[in-house]
Amino acid sequence: MRHLVVLTPDGALAGIASETDFRRHLTLRFMQRLDDLQSVMDRELPLLAPETALEQVLQLMLSLNTTYVLAVDGRQPLGILTERDLAPLVSERSAGLTLRDLMHSPVHTLRFDTPAPEAVRLMERLGLRHLGVVDEAGQILGMVTLHNLMERVGASLLHEEGQRQADSLLAQKEWAERRLALATEASGIGFWEYDLQTHRIDYDDTLKAIVGLTPDQSPPDLAGWIRRVHRD
Repeated sequence: MRHLVVLTPDGALAGIASETDFRRHLTLRFMQRLDDLQSVMDRELPLLAPETALEQVLQLMLSLNTTYVLAVDGRQPLGILTERDLAPLVSERSAGLTLRDLMHSPVHTLRFDTPAPEAVRLMERLGLRHLGVVDEAGQILGMVTLHNLMERVGASLLHEEGQRQADSLLAQKEWAERRLALATEASGIGFWEYDLQTHRIDYDDTLKAIVGLTPDQSPPDLAGWIRRVHRD
C-alpha cells in the first residue's frame, strides 16, 4: 500500500498519508542506511519502443503491476511514462496515441556508482518518484523508485523498533533478576530452580552455602538435591 486513510478517535476522516508524506518526514539519517543504488533499484525493467501503442503500454503496466514504463532505443532511455500520467488519458482522446506521444523526456538518471543518499536528495529536490540508473555509456541498468526507497527504509525501521523492544525486554528482565537477587540475599534463605524439560537444577550461592556447597559446586540433578535435604 502507498496510501493510508487517517481517522480521528471517533472514526471521522482526518486525512490521507502517502509514501511521499513519510519520505518528507524522514531525516537523512535514515537514508544513510541505504546501500549503493544497485541494491535498491529495479533490475527487471518494463522497456518498450517509443512507437508502442498506448493500449499495449497499459496492458504491460497492469500485467507487471508497475508504476512506470520506459521508452528506449536499445538500452538508451528516451522517455518515461508513469501511473500519474494515466488519469487524464481515460477518454476517447487516447485512441491512436503511442508511448512517444505521452512520455516525459529526458529521463532523469544517475550513474550506478552514485551514493544512494545523493540520489535521494536529487529525487526530493526535483520532486521525482522515479530515477534511472545508468552505466558509463548512459545505458539503463535499473530504476530507483520512491516505493523502493520506502520499502528498504521501512524494513530498517521495523528492524530497529524490534531491536529496541528486545533491548527493553532484556533490560526489564535484568532489572527483575537484580531485584530478586538482592531480595534473596537479604532474606538469607536462597532459592533454586528446576527445569522440567531438562531436569536440570540450579542454585544461587546463598542456598549452596546453606546445604554445604561451595559456589563452584552444584548437584547434577534433583536426586542430588534431595540427598542434601533433611529427611524430615
